[in-house]
Amino acid sequence: MFIRAMDQKGSKRRLSAILMADVVGYSRLMGRDEQATLHTLTAYREVFRKQSADHDGRVVNTPGDSILAEFDSVVNCVACAVKVQQEVAEKNAELPDDRRMAFRIGINLGDVLVEDGALYGDGVNIAARLESLADAGGIVLSSSAYDQVKKKLPLQYENLGEQQVKNIDEPLRVYRVRLHSPDGDVSAPAPAGQATPRGKASKTALVVLPFDNMGGDPEQTYFSDGLTEDLITDLSKLSGLSVIARNTAFTFKDQAVNVQQVGRELGVDYILEGSVRRAGGRLRLTAQLIDVESGLHVWAERYDRQMDDIFDVQDEITRNIVTALHVQLLEGEQARVWRKSTQSPEAYDRYLKGVALARRTGNSQTNQQAIRLFKQAIDADANFAQAYTALGWRYLDEWVNGWSDDPDSVLEKTREVATKAISLDDTTADAFSVLGNYYLFKSDYTRALTEMERSVGLNPENADATARLGRVQCYAGKLELSVETIRRAMSLTPIYPFWFNVALGQAYYFLGKYDEAIAEFKESNAKFADSVIAHITLAGIYAAGERVAEAEAEVREVLRIEPNFNLEEWADRMKPMLRVGDTERFMNALRKAGLE
Repeated sequence: MFIRAMDQKGSKRRLSAILMADVVGYSRLMGRDEQATLHTLTAYREVFRKQSADHDGRVVNTPGDSILAEFDSVVNCVACAVKVQQEVAEKNAELPDDRRMAFRIGINLGDVLVEDGALYGDGVNIAARLESLADAGGIVLSSSAYDQVKKKLPLQYENLGEQQVKNIDEPLRVYRVRLHSPDGDVSAPAPAGQATPRGKASKTALVVLPFDNMGGDPEQTYFSDGLTEDLITDLSKLSGLSVIARNTAFTFKDQAVNVQQVGRELGVDYILEGSVRRAGGRLRLTAQLIDVESGLHVWAERYDRQMDDIFDVQDEITRNIVTALHVQLLEGEQARVWRKSTQSPEAYDRYLKGVALARRTGNSQTNQQAIRLFKQAIDADANFAQAYTALGWRYLDEWVNGWSDDPDSVLEKTREVATKAISLDDTTADAFSVLGNYYLFKSDYTRALTEMERSVGLNPENADATARLGRVQCYAGKLELSVETIRRAMSLTPIYPFWFNVALGQAYYFLGKYDEAIAEFKESNAKFADSVIAHITLAGIYAAGERVAEAEAEVREVLRIEPNFNLEEWADRMKPMLRVGDTERFMNALRKAGLE
């Protein structure tokens, strides 16, 4: 006779099949539309509840975007998971691409502790760890669960081998359920618009939160922000780390954060945070690396140095993180990470001031101020590759926005400084992006693609570089590939800038998917209302569809941003980007909307 073990408090232990699920890219979906995401999540929770009940199980808890269910039978548990994924896929097919919701599911057979209806213990913990190894729309099993179902369900399985997961002492042997579509083909890809989750089994995920400016002078914030960005850049060069992009990390600036909550939202394992104080020629800096799961400090250090030592301090922080997280460096990575672009504190300070200025809402005046600062940085150190790269971005802005009386000269300056940066340091990924944009604006799409691909090759998890590649693919006529690349860029950072939406909207526009294009441009405008290209393209789409009032509203926005807007001048400047579509048709639509 089976007798449940009970502890002194009356808790019960039992052997259960545990299903753990969560939503892939939940923060990104919430960032797009909170109400729609919550509505979809509520509907899909009901799918889990219904299927669990139909398979003699129960949903125990639904914290956040997670779902925990318990079954007496592993066979029923796996069958339920398969039905859930099939039903979710069917419901997703009825939603726009960017509103579809995919779940990862992990299943384990193990001992659990039951108290007041809640479940605890290794049986639950292992299921949670397994879930993180699943693909979007997929299911993975522990070996104990696999042994119970391998000959009892008409499914195929893939042995993923032993996987070491956090806070579980022994490696887990993991099996993937190979889900099939009705016609018998294996449906491995995730639903459109969803990204495969970060590979936590192979990479350690990290976010560097903006370092606090502790000096009391708001004018010194540029320095703490710049130091943070450099650490993000250095750490992202390591293939063994998955580092959250700057756009997302800086949404937590000046906020009191809960480590577990931030870690959950971003899907990271560790958080690096710190503070900076500059006083005269002294630099005081603290840094601490925190384990998201436990909330404990893995490593912490305080530095009290001369300002001239800033570069050594950055190197020490990076080395300590590599050591603490046991990151294996591939051949050449150490040289890439610790190859500093300058050793001049004066050049570095001018550069950081220029970067901070360039990040403000752009206009000709602030752009010229940033250009002067980057030139001063180069005067202080003529071998400062990052300063040449930053200067190239400012020249591109000057050309794109028509802020120069000699646009050909400005574009040529872009090529010169980007080429110089690469000659000084050919690991400067952004320099290749600058050069790629130069060739794009010269209508040399083949060379533009080559340079953008080199940029992404140097830093595959750089969301900005990936989105730029997708944008060039769009203008080069590789439209389907462009959509795929830009969506991949979006998946690399939970929060991305408005121009990602603009780039995706343009690809959809040229594909003739006007509803999808409109959705992207509207999202862009919600983030940044002064994107001329978004308003112009919306005006053209609305005018072509006889949506006169909406077209005229977009024209008013264009003229608000650029009161002296001239359609012919704009079209001439943007000619490389208009090459893919029917340019004359687009121009006629804009004229119809009232742009001249």
